[in-house]
Amino acid sequence: MVIGGTGNYANATGSTSWTGSRTGAVGSPVEFNWTLALAQ
Repeated sequence: MVIGGTGNYANATGSTSWTGSRTGAVGSPVEFNWTLALAQ
């Protein structure tokens, strides 16, 4: 992940987490959650 920018966001930082699960066989749908946190 690349985070940064200009002005107030020149030194921005961030973190992320990824989780997922599948209750069926391989090839069945997957539930996926993604969280992103940013700080100036």
